[in-house]
Amino acid sequence: MTTIQPVVFRCYENQDPQWEAYGVSQSAYGSGNTLAEARNDVKSALALLRDVSQDSIELEEFHERCVRAADDAYPDIWVRTRQDRNGNKMLTRRHIVDAVKNELITHPEYVHTFDNGYASTGDIIAVVALPDDMLSDVLNQIGTADRVYLCMPVGDNIQWQTVFTTEAEDKPMGATPIANLPLRDSATVADFMKATGAMTDRTANYLVAA
Repeated sequence: MTTIQPVVFRCYENQDPQWEAYGVSQSAYGSGNTLAEARNDVKSALALLRDVSQDSIELEEFHERCVRAADDAYPDIWVRTRQDRNGNKMLTRRHIVDAVKNELITHPEYVHTFDNGYASTGDIIAVVALPDDMLSDVLNQIGTADRVYLCMPVGDNIQWQTVFTTEAEDKPMGATPIANLPLRDSATVADFMKATGAMTDRTANYLVAA
């Protein structure tokens, strides 16, 4: 039986090995000098962890790109995109990554959008979400990261919110559980952003598990 495992890949241009992979919902890691090598390495780790054959593992891929290097005030900021089968959606997600990077370059103060804390990886992870993406699918991406920033395009702007789990460090006081929002099970990211009054220059905190 084939099992689908969500895995994130990062590319470090000046590092050896160049590619790093980690499981979204499983504590599995891999690396390689090429993307193919990293895929094979993390599949081997997942197979060992789950005690199944490597051939039974199918990867759901997410790629993270560093859009701002760490400094004395903030760690690296990575933006994650799902590798869609739909080419148009994938291109849209990549454009959003470029938009976030350019905004951080032209308006350095934009970095304050990420003041709500870090992921368990020790850096900042932003997840690109399109308006018609299912909210449940996007929330499943949090996994072991514990805290991510959702970014959704609205016209020429980007709206933001912070979502985190009960395992996250530095949990904010008074955060709203997502389960308390007036959302249907079939809610989209656009529904969530509307229900939370999302803004383009700041984020509020929302707890994934009540």
